[in-house]
Amino acid sequence: MTDAEIVDKTIMVDDSTGWRLVKIDKVIMCEPGCAYIVDRSAVAIDDEADYRAWNYYIFRPIENGTYEEVSGYEELPDDFNLKEEVDRLLESMRLDDEIAKERQDWLDELFPEMKDGAKVPNGELGMIKLLFAEEFAMWKIKLPDKGVKLRKDGQISKEGWSIEYEFGKEKGKEYLDVWASHRMTNDRQIRIYEDGEIDYDVDSGSFVVVDRID
Repeated sequence: MTDAEIVDKTIMVDDSTGWRLVKIDKVIMCEPGCAYIVDRSAVAIDDEADYRAWNYYIFRPIENGTYEEVSGYEELPDDFNLKEEVDRLLESMRLDDEIAKERQDWLDELFPEMKDGAKVPNGELGMIKLLFAEEFAMWKIKLPDKGVKLRKDGQISKEGWSIEYEFGKEKGKEYLDVWASHRMTNDRQIRIYEDGEIDYDVDSGSFVVVDRID
């Protein structure tokens, strides 16, 4: 970590957790891997960041005197209570952990060989099957095995998603183009290559799906 100025000020501390509410007083720009100081304790910055984007931050202690950003705020309400906000954030993190566990449990059930140490699921286009399933694991949506084996383009309608997919090959490398829409979240258009590469900016044109394989 590189040296950094003291540019902020802790204004509240939650005694039960050690979480801190910090007011940012000065604009700083950091390259990945640098650090800045909260009351002379280093806070690592993994990504390029401008920590004047928000006026206030909540940090939690992690290890060896370092802190991790949890949440940011433009302004604080007059009745702001750090303990209540920490409790709210902890509950949100607990729910996120539950969702992550449920998601991983489904993936382990879908590809038990991965849990046993395999790097790629069994069968054809294993990496494509895995990455597609990871993309939609929250809704337990996977590619049909028959469709993968036949390289058959298709459509999936499940859990509010409308997903169309199309197999292709580019420079000898197989891929799957996916277009997915859901009224409750952003549309997704991605290309998944057989070697695990994912392109989220692909322009796949318009899909014409003539058949559906369940």
